[in-house]
Amino acid sequence: MPKFDLGLNTLNDNIFTMMTQLGNDYDAIQQRATESAAKYISTILKRTTTHWNHTVEFNVDNHGANFDVYTEDDVWNMLDQGTRAHWIRPKNPGYPLRFATGGFVPKTKVATFASYPGAQASGSTVRTMEVWHPGTAAREWSTEAVSRFGGEAASIALTSMMSDFNKIMKAGGRTTILFSI
Repeated sequence: MPKFDLGLNTLNDNIFTMMTQLGNDYDAIQQRATESAAKYISTILKRTTTHWNHTVEFNVDNHGANFDVYTEDDVWNMLDQGTRAHWIRPKNPGYPLRFATGGFVPKTKVATFASYPGAQASGSTVRTMEVWHPGTAAREWSTEAVSRFGGEAASIALTSMMSDFNKIMKAGGRTTILFSI
């Protein structure tokens, strides 16, 4: 599960003091900022499922200046973390597995925030009572999201907060803009 620390804690202490003096709801401003950043990350993670046959829902746990983006989708989590090599056996004993060989193209790639049409295996059909699966390479989307997009998420949150602060200052009759990027 990607954990994003927006690095706003030090900034929060100073801004909270100022916002308390202005009489505004700092928690609501921080909540909107974190939600903006989380929406950005969720959108990036959703790109990995564009060509999937089912919908994957991403959830956000907001912890003030930090948030977690996660899904409970087993397939997404399995691909994110990868799988070890393992035996595959039929669910119903006595009935063989049946599958096509050759031509399979996965819909996702390691550390890539995109999904492709892929291709089903199209070779000859094999029937067997068990098969050794070599495992699935971890796509590492969670790790990559934090390292590649954590800074952008923090920037989005900060921009949202600055926008709210500037509105408050203007509404209070102040002409000085507190923050700008």
